Amino acid sequence: MSTESITHKKLTISAVDATPMDGKTDGRLYTDYNDDHVINIGKGGGFAANFDNASIIGSGAGVPDAAAVFNMFGVPDDFSDDQKSPAEFIGQVTFTLGTAVAGPGQRFFDSIAITDEHHPLTIGFEDVGNNRICRIVLDDIGYGKLIFEPITFTGLSDISFIVREFGKK
Repeated sequence: MSTESITHKKLTISAVDATPMDGKTDGRLYTDYNDDHVINIGKGGGFAANFDNASIIGSGAGVPDAAAVFNMFGVPDDFSDDQKSPAEFIGQVTFTLGTAVAGPGQRFFDSIAITDEHHPLTIGFEDVGNNRICRIVLDDIGYGKLIFEPITFTGLSDISFIVREFGKK
C-alpha cells in the first residue's frame, strides 16, 4: 500500500448540542444530523475514492488538561438524491488538551480515549500522552462524512478538527 496525503478538511465547533442524536426523538433522528458538525470525506468531500483511511487531529482554546467529549458518527454516501444516509455511531470520544501550542490561545489534543466503540475495524491512537499532537486513525469503510457531535466541553472552547485521508486500496 502506498500512502500520500490528499487534502485536509477543517471543522470548528463552538457550542454543545442541547439534545444529542438518539435515533428516535423528532428532529434528532440519525438522518437529522447538523451539517455544522460534518466533515465531508471520501468522494463527497473532494477526496479520491481510492483512499481508505482517515487521520484526525484536533485543538481547542483552553489550558492543558481541559477536555471535550464528542459522539463520533460516520455517514455512508447518500443512498440516493432523495434519501439521506443515516449516521452510524462510531463511538464516544474524549479529547484532552496538552501543552503543545496550535496557535494563539489554542493547544493541540494530547490524549484521546474512546468508549462505547462500534466501528467494525480497529481504531488506532498515535502519539498519545507526550504533549505533542495525538491523532485517531481509522478505516473510513466507505463513509462520505464524519460527524463530531459535541456532548460536553470542560475548560475549553472553539474545538477544531482536521481530517485527512490517506492510503491506497
